Amino acid sequence: MNENEKDIIHKLKRESVKINPRKEFSIELEEKLTQRFSGKGRKNRSGILLTCSFASLLFFILLISSDVLPMMGQATITNDPEILIYHTHTSESFSPELEGLVRGSDRPDNAFHDEVNVTKVGEFLRGQLEEKGVGVIHDKTNFQEQLVEKNLNYEHSYELSRDMVNDILSENDQIKIMFDIHRDSLDRSKTTTTINDDEVAQIVFTISSEDHNCADNRKFAETLHERAEVKYPGLSRGVLCRKNELGNIENYNQDLLDQSVLIEIGGYQNTFDELNQATEYLAEIVAEFLKEEKTS
Repeated sequence: MNENEKDIIHKLKRESVKINPRKEFSIELEEKLTQRFSGKGRKNRSGILLTCSFASLLFFILLISSDVLPMMGQATITNDPEILIYHTHTSESFSPELEGLVRGSDRPDNAFHDEVNVTKVGEFLRGQLEEKGVGVIHDKTNFQEQLVEKNLNYEHSYELSRDMVNDILSENDQIKIMFDIHRDSLDRSKTTTTINDDEVAQIVFTISSEDHNCADNRKFAETLHERAEVKYPGLSRGVLCRKNELGNIENYNQDLLDQSVLIEIGGYQNTFDELNQATEYLAEIVAEFLKEEKTS
């Protein structure tokens, strides 16, 4: 395969990433393009052009046959994100999803993982919101990995996430809402409810009592809680207003933007199915709130 052909594959792969296809689809696309391009006898210009045409056609056929186009039809992905989702405690995870991966994961202090963690909940929330036409930035920076690299203690997590938040807000002044997504350390009896005959992880909204945005943030969190109570009673465990005792930044970065809230979705014993169901309900509530805010 020559350099021109490699460039074509890389370009097509970059374009496919923009529409967020399934991983299996991306792998299949790369294999088929590589097989096509690596054949012999395409040494002249017309051969390369023919190969490009075939590659484009193949890409379009694979796209139609995948689940990407239906997804695009349902989603409105804007260039002006309104919500920032991030995870200060990035590696927080869930025991049922860690079987065979982490020894002793049935204890909350061991339910951590660099890949199977709360960022997957944030990613699901991002997808649900985008399907409803809400622009989102989802930051998956592994702050615990950064702590190790910088030889810092766990309590410094909020200092690291604060730097990231400041950078994103400085470049996206249209962001209206900020969610720092965590999971609780309580057992499932205290973090699980039943809605429509399904077991669903509960959510709790946490507000800092240590910053000048406290009143606005609390009002915002209480609005989301009240909406949840109307649509899905029991989904929300309520609004907590407390001081951050686990970091040098005492306000959970909530002084940086009003309508900022730390959300604990489920606990360490909940499954991704239960978490995703809660997240789907949360996305519905948030999207409706934004829509009404725009029309009021």
